[in-house]
Amino acid sequence: MHVAYSAERDEEVVLKILHRDQRGSISRDRNFKHFVKEFKLLYDIDDVALPEIYDFRVTPQYCYITMEYFVLGHLGRSLTRDLDGPRALRIAIEIARALSIIHTADVIHRDLKPSNIMLREEGTVALIDFRISHASSLEIPDTMRGEIRGTPYYMSPEQARGLATDERSDLYALGIVLFQLLTGSKSYVGDTPQETLEQHCTAVIPRLPTRLGHYQSIVDRLLAKEPSQRTSSARELLEELEEALSKSPSLDAAVAS
Repeated sequence: MHVAYSAERDEEVVLKILHRDQRGSISRDRNFKHFVKEFKLLYDIDDVALPEIYDFRVTPQYCYITMEYFVLGHLGRSLTRDLDGPRALRIAIEIARALSIIHTADVIHRDLKPSNIMLREEGTVALIDFRISHASSLEIPDTMRGEIRGTPYYMSPEQARGLATDERSDLYALGIVLFQLLTGSKSYVGDTPQETLEQHCTAVIPRLPTRLGHYQSIVDRLLAKEPSQRTSSARELLEELEEALSKSPSLDAAVAS
């Protein structure tokens, strides 16, 4: 990823570039097919849930996607400390809204984490990095059974075991992000990636501080070990979060800005 200035648009943009390998034309590069399909995914889902796409070019030596630049950067920059309840819920609502859009398009992200959630000044978010996503309508292959791909801190139990994933795997990752928004800490942290994955599979669901206990039921449903016991869809989660926000203690609301 590179930030560049577009004279045509008179603004900064992001360039995602794929250079050819040593075997000749870019079209023969082993990553070219996935690069093109990621562009198609981003282009076809015309919604603020994804970055706006400005251009796509292919030459014999390289190809690139020109897309929206996010001045505020990614969500990870906001997680140096815990946020007040309503502010955390507002961000989670935007993430749930974005997930509902991609899930409706039959896309499972599978690597949802703060650094893949970009922030806009008006408060919306955009999901990026669909390298390991699964989109059956675009024939982007799912990982092979038994293969583990993703980020250990945010991986669902089924993903940690190399099992099949669906939209509830993304909701689990959002549960981890929500816990981190509320507390400033990751929910499961082992000494090694393998220990972290094991905690996702076997450790008890972490508890929120007493002052945030009214959000615990949402976290519990999102972080259930079995997908069948989780919130079933991003749309359902969106309703739960909006209801929780409407009932947030006035003290929290007064702190939010």
